Amino acid sequence: MAVLSDTITVGTTPTLLVGVTQAPKTVILTGHGNNDVWIGGPTVNTTDGTNVKHVPQWVLRLGQDDTLYAITGTGTHDIQVLTIT
Repeated sequence: MAVLSDTITVGTTPTLLVGVTQAPKTVILTGHGNNDVWIGGPTVNTTDGTNVKHVPQWVLRLGQDDTLYAITGTGTHDIQVLTIT
């Protein structure tokens, strides 16, 4: 089992949070900031992404080939990403 932790600053263009890994992974997202954040695939936007700002912590299960991106509508937002494979 590998555990990776990082804080990623998300802006107004899709930002990679979690890339492809050798095994399925559990991802825990914690956000700190005042801007809305949307998560989704590499083309995530503020219309079709999932808004995660108002939930203090998200837990997701992704496959080994899955990736996760985030975007803000304006400004930047820091997201803490914990990935467990």
